[in-house]
Amino acid sequence: MLIGELAEHAGVTPRMVRHYANAGLVSSTRDVNGYRDFEHQQVVRVRQVQSLIGLGLTIAQIVDLLPCLGEKPETPTCPAARDALRQRLSVIDGQMSVLTGLRERIAATLDLSVEHSRTDAVPLPGAPAQPVERSVPAQAPGPHPS
Repeated sequence: MLIGELAEHAGVTPRMVRHYANAGLVSSTRDVNGYRDFEHQQVVRVRQVQSLIGLGLTIAQIVDLLPCLGEKPETPTCPAARDALRQRLSVIDGQMSVLTGLRERIAATLDLSVEHSRTDAVPLPGAPAQPVERSVPAQAPGPHPS
């Protein structure tokens, strides 16, 4: 089948199929006219790739998982795939922790701004409650440069 047909059957664009082919994720042969010819099983492969991208894996990670991808459209369960998904889960957990902390700081800032409805500056969480006095060195008396 031609690239447009594969794209239509798999629910992606022809450009995406070319990208996957150039990355080595799908295979094809070349007809005498130079067009790529894809076998029907590549529809399953494109769907597998889409599924793995949807889980947050990169093209490079998916290339490493090609030996795990079989004829069935479900997510691969080989040890390499499970390891890649565990790593992705760990990254997501770290991002969630950072975002939760950020959310708490923003919420605290908003709570403080409601409490301080004056036009004064609203202190940020973790900042000193009172302004810090800073001493300015006195200038020696003398002529000022013009």
